[in-house]
Amino acid sequence: MVTISISELLVGILIVAAIVLIIFLIVMVGKLFPSLKHLEKILSDVEVMTGDAKGLTGDAKGAVKKLAASVVDVSELIKGNKSVVAAGSSLVNAAASLRGIMNKEASKDKEENK
Repeated sequence: MVTISISELLVGILIVAAIVLIIFLIVMVGKLFPSLKHLEKILSDVEVMTGDAKGLTGDAKGAVKKLAASVVDVSELIKGNKSVVAAGSSLVNAAASLRGIMNKEASKDKEENK
């Protein structure tokens, strides 16, 4: 006849529970790897988008500075301090800068949609 003490039974149950827990953890870590790969791809896409946004912000700042200078030129023209040709050329330069920014955005949108 086989006799098992309660302490031996508890130790056996704990060993079986530990084996089940280890198997469970291995399965969970295995499911985690595809999620990490997907997260890495998302983060690289976000990095590209923030770089593009940073570049466009710099372009917009330059265009705003040119536009502000053009407004100053026009106001000076109204005061009579500047020639009509200089004020007109400043306005044309500012408009060309804004158009260039819009064209860059449109071409990037077309490339992304392909």
